[in-house]
Amino acid sequence: MLRPDESGLSMTEAVGQHRARSEVANLESTILGGILARRRERLVEAKTRVPLRLLQESAKARSDFRDFARAIARGGGMIHVIAELKRASPTRGILSAKYRRREIAQGYQAAGARALSVLTEEDNFLGSLQDLVDVRAAVRLPVLRKDFGGGGSGRPALDRGGARRGRTRSTSRTLA
Repeated sequence: MLRPDESGLSMTEAVGQHRARSEVANLESTILGGILARRRERLVEAKTRVPLRLLQESAKARSDFRDFARAIARGGGMIHVIAELKRASPTRGILSAKYRRREIAQGYQAAGARALSVLTEEDNFLGSLQDLVDVRAAVRLPVLRKDFGGGGSGRPALDRGGARRGRTRSTSRTLA
């Protein structure tokens, strides 16, 4: 029989914590687990190349941010689309042999997308920070950098890509 632990958790909370620990343990054997493990390695490497202080100073000096929240805010009963750009998928492989990120971004903008999401993860999605830079230069829309598992430390690439950072669970999203 399960009993709450000494911290005073209820039975439901204790079971929830146990399940969460089990899910984390199982994660390492999944595609996502592999992506996150490699991302952690890349972040350690990046931290040694660019001091946080320099990134913070550079980010504070910028003023060319695009209003992502306003772009996707509901209004007039319309659906607002965030269109995603990605070169490949870990399960489907290369999605387009001729990935023209600038043209794709411009097409999404012309079709009415309110913002763009650019997958920049290198190993499984074949993305890059340059994808983010090129897409942002090609359109007037706010651009979201989508990557995986930054845990707050995906900072070294942010300012070079013209981005600010926001987080969700397993993906790291950065506004450009």
